[in-house]
Amino acid sequence: DNERMPTAKFEEIGNFWKQKDQGLPSTLADPKANSTRKISSELLHTEESYIGDLALLVEEYLCPLRSDSRLSPSDVLDIFSNLEDLLALHRRLLSTLSPSYEARASENPGLFKAPSTSALKASMGGGSRWTNANNSRLPLPKRQFATALPLGSPRIDSSHVPSIGLVFLDMADSFLVYSLFCSNYAKAMRTIADLCKRNPDINAFFLSVKKKPRSRQLDCSSFLIKPIQRLCQYPLFFKELLKNTSDETELANLQKAKDKMEEIINAVNEAKRIAENREKVLSVQLSLNSELTPGQEIILVDDLGRRFRKEGKVRISEDGGPLKKRKIFLFSDQCIYAKIRRNGLGYKGRVHLDRIRLLDISDTQEMKNVTEFRHKTEEKKWLMVFDSFEVKKVWMVEFKSIVNSFQKKEFLLLQQAKKGSF
Repeated sequence: DNERMPTAKFEEIGNFWKQKDQGLPSTLADPKANSTRKISSELLHTEESYIGDLALLVEEYLCPLRSDSRLSPSDVLDIFSNLEDLLALHRRLLSTLSPSYEARASENPGLFKAPSTSALKASMGGGSRWTNANNSRLPLPKRQFATALPLGSPRIDSSHVPSIGLVFLDMADSFLVYSLFCSNYAKAMRTIADLCKRNPDINAFFLSVKKKPRSRQLDCSSFLIKPIQRLCQYPLFFKELLKNTSDETELANLQKAKDKMEEIINAVNEAKRIAENREKVLSVQLSLNSELTPGQEIILVDDLGRRFRKEGKVRISEDGGPLKKRKIFLFSDQCIYAKIRRNGLGYKGRVHLDRIRLLDISDTQEMKNVTEFRHKTEEKKWLMVFDSFEVKKVWMVEFKSIVNSFQKKEFLLLQQAKKGSF
């Protein structure tokens, strides 16, 4: 179908599709079949547009920066991670869903570059709908089919799309490549900000690419977030297809694909959480070790199960000593406290939360908002004084959650030991 999308306002798009549906065979004139066809079409069109955005990142940013001597290979890797793996995956996905894509892409490599904002505006008639009172660009409508297509290109033939459910079931495990990319996203943002701050030439490069028509006034960070957004969109497509598909076999395949992709997304999110937690734990470790001599370093990242929970400032008294201002870092198994210095932190000690009891201390004229941490087997205790009752309440929820979890584990171990003795 080589028909071009006519110039239309957003509210006219629905009428456009209604006109296209007139005179179709009865199988396509059915409301559910029409809806399925349109949803499938949108999936293909937005997939093609997404590939254009990934290709932009590779061609406009990754390749030039990879050959730039001012950046180290680690800097480039920190920004783009396994971006090229994502691009290869989605080109394969679209080639499977739409066999015509591969042929057209090989014939015209530039065909699937993301359209410019001006071109999109022209295709929709231009005008004030694209700007607000401050002349700022407005986002594209969420369910807009036409703008996902490269302007002037033949349309994807969505009438011959194979089973979407089966295609995604077959390729679902390949989407685990997103784990590395998504886990690296926060580091990528920090690396870009640091490089642009330190090197005016690099900053100028990023700004110059942003100004290119192909970039639609979006910066590199805006494109790097797109894979995270795209991955979460697939279950939404499946949800809509499930509502509008009549074929029982395809319904079963779509449901399995939806469930599988949701599993993949959960696995990616968990990998992202673990990576971000490990990075935070390492950051705390480095800040505490800045003034320690070799052999005295605090090691926090040796346990992959250790999770960072919270940090803040309190006053601490050790074994009845004077109260002193301290920075505390709460983890899933311990609380570390450090002296606050002008140029960093100085490690002072830690409280192992599996070995203590929590005691709430009543307020007095001299001290308020106090909690006591008392060692179970040793003559050792710590008093923590919080800035206010509200601050103490928040911290105590965290502390009690950790201490209670250790108590439950201890109770279960005792029960198991009693069973084993009979």
